[in-house]
Amino acid sequence: MADVRLAPTGVAEVAHVDVAARRTLARRARLLAFVNLIVDLVAVTCGYLLSKGILLSTRGDATSRTPFSLSGRWVLLTIPLWLVIFAAYGLYNRRELDAPSEEIRRLFHGITVSLVAVVMVTFFGKFAVSRGWIASLALFTTLTVAVGRFAVRKLAGRLSANGFLCSPALVVGTNEEARTIARSLERNKRLGYRAVGFVSVGPTPSAAVDGLPVVGSVEEIASLARQTGVAAVVIAGTAVRADVLLQIDAALQSADVEIRLTPGLPHVSPSRITIRPLDGLALLSLDRRELGIRQAALKRVFDVMVGTVLFVLALPVMAVVGLLVRLTSRGPALFRQQRVGKAG
Repeated sequence: MADVRLAPTGVAEVAHVDVAARRTLARRARLLAFVNLIVDLVAVTCGYLLSKGILLSTRGDATSRTPFSLSGRWVLLTIPLWLVIFAAYGLYNRRELDAPSEEIRRLFHGITVSLVAVVMVTFFGKFAVSRGWIASLALFTTLTVAVGRFAVRKLAGRLSANGFLCSPALVVGTNEEARTIARSLERNKRLGYRAVGFVSVGPTPSAAVDGLPVVGSVEEIASLARQTGVAAVVIAGTAVRADVLLQIDAALQSADVEIRLTPGLPHVSPSRITIRPLDGLALLSLDRRELGIRQAALKRVFDVMVGTVLFVLALPVMAVVGLLVRLTSRGPALFRQQRVGKAG
């Protein structure tokens, strides 16, 4: 396929982004999703095999049936239900699982709903399984699925770092925040994006910023996204006004691209930001940095308990080291220095 290039007036040519390369990335993403599905299938199956009811030896009497005996074997047919429920929760779309906390949240809900589905199937199907088996199934499947998910996340991070799963992206804006976004995407390829150019919001004095071309203006965002074949458009919140943001959103409605927007608070930690609805508006809530009374008390208890345990464990080693210091030098075994503490 021929290279796709644009040459807007007054700006540099669009960086070479082959549309076929994006299709290759899509196939790779589907392959990773398939691998994730197979890993989940193996993990859930291992959870069934490790659960209490399957490990018990089968007996002839009906009161002790397990999932491996008689009609109880039909319980194994509930394994595909887990995969269907996981898919319904979006657990095979890695783009929606950038944050580990989001994957953990969805995985928790998926496992819970899957267990409820298993209970309903065994109840209405009149399968002879014990409540102890259900409890052990919940434990073992949670462990096996969590281990499998952790392995897949590590694999996805490694592939993204090597560029195997990096999707091309345009950065809207040419200010300092936009430049920081481009540098962060280049430095942290595990996010799965690679900046290929900037889109200017206002007049841009140069045709390139930090070695990346300014491919066009925001008025051309839809055609730029289509002709370059990028998979995402990342908008620097401090570079656009509200009306420009609405213009970009409307222009990209028909384009097959993801839209990512920074909140325009470059010096605020993302962990402090939560989004709350307010009459159709998105209200950003900034959590306070200081701990509450209960949180401070829990932290103090945790610090004292963990510190005490570690001190007791390290005491023999510290005693030997202190003795060696005293035997081999004139100085004290304990280092003393006036430091600034909580009370000054």
